[in-house]
Amino acid sequence: MQKQILIFDPELADSNTETAYLTMLCNKDDPHIVTCEHDFRKAFHETHRWSIIIINFQVTALLNMPEDVCSAYVLEIKTFQKPSCIFVGITTNNSQREILQRHGFKLSQKIYPIEDLRVLLELPPKNNVTIDDVKNLVCTEYALSPDVLIKKTRKRVIVEPRQVALYLCKLFVKESLKSIGHYFNKKDHTTVRYSYLKIKDLMDVDEDFRKKIRKLEIALETL
Repeated sequence: MQKQILIFDPELADSNTETAYLTMLCNKDDPHIVTCEHDFRKAFHETHRWSIIIINFQVTALLNMPEDVCSAYVLEIKTFQKPSCIFVGITTNNSQREILQRHGFKLSQKIYPIEDLRVLLELPPKNNVTIDDVKNLVCTEYALSPDVLIKKTRKRVIVEPRQVALYLCKLFVKESLKSIGHYFNKKDHTTVRYSYLKIKDLMDVDEDFRKKIRKLEIALETL
C-alpha cells in the first residue's frame, strides 16, 4: 500500500544529495519534502492523509523551543492528523525526546539512517547487491584498484575506503558479518561492526562525507 510521507527539514534546502536520497528511497510512496515552517503548516493543515510525518527538531528554530511551546507544537501537529499517522522526531535534545515520547513520536538521533527508514517505510531488503558490487563502487569513488581493499595494510588512504565498503556491505549485502569480514582479508565480525559505527559517526559530524556516502547508498539502492 502506498504511503504518503511528509518530511519537514529546513536543512534539506541546501542539500540536494540528501533530498535526492530521500526521494529515491521513498519512490514507491509519495514523499513531500518541505523546508520552511509556512509550507509545513500548510501541508499538515490542508490534508489529513499523511501516513508518516518526519520532523527534524535539530534545526535552531525548533531546537531552542521552550518545553511548553514544544509540547503545544507537537500536540497541534498530532491533532490535525488521522490516528494511524506515524510521527518521527529527529533530535538529540533530552527534554525534546521526553516530550516527543510522551506524545507517541518515534525517535531518531541520526539524520535519516537508511536502516531506520527501511523499517519505518516497510521496504524490502536489497537482496541483489553483492560484496563485489560494493567493492567496485567504493574503489571507483576513491580511484583505487579493486584488489587494494582486501590487502593487509593500515595506510589511511586505504583504511577509510575499506571502512566505507564494510559499512555499505552491512547495509546492503545479504551475508553474515563473518562472511563479509572474511572477504576483506579475513577481518572478523567485530571489525565490520566497528567500521559500520565509525562511518555512521563520521556522517553525523561531516556534511561533505555524508554526501559522499549518500551518493554511494543511492547507487546501490538503484542497482
